[in-house]
Amino acid sequence: NLGFICDASCRTEIKKAVQDEISKSTPKSTVATTTIPKPTVAPIVSKQTSYIPFAGPITSTSTDWVDATGTDITIDVVNDYGKNAAVSWQTSLKVADGNGQAYARLFDVTHGIAVSGSEISTTNNSDYQTVSSGNFTLWSGRNTYRVQIKSLNSFVVTFGSGRMKIVY
Repeated sequence: NLGFICDASCRTEIKKAVQDEISKSTPKSTVATTTIPKPTVAPIVSKQTSYIPFAGPITSTSTDWVDATGTDITIDVVNDYGKNAAVSWQTSLKVADGNGQAYARLFDVTHGIAVSGSEISTTNNSDYQTVSSGNFTLWSGRNTYRVQIKSLNSFVVTFGSGRMKIVY
């Protein structure tokens, strides 16, 4: 009992001093707030596909590349379809008597060069076989393209028809 040493006012001061010390050593509770950002939904952009037809049928026995007359098309891929357009093509080819190999490719008439990556072929098919290329790059600007065909061994090859595929 501290009554004999310390009176009531003394005890009050001691209690106050103890409470002050306790409040200094006890961590104050804080409320952490976290702002959760509202998710934004990106619009889904669906790609479009366009096809440009090449008319046929056209036949040849040449073992050198020959122009498929009437297949010229003129396009500017970037301005007509955008800089991210993916270009490929497909065609139907056959070889007479199912013996030999038929080739087709696209030729850039404007620049006088074959389109790299456009050559496709079929082997020993007497019925039309649909053959597709992978994606390839066309030169920038408005250019004219033409189908060319050839035979491996002078058997009659036929280009039935074809189409350029542009995904943009």
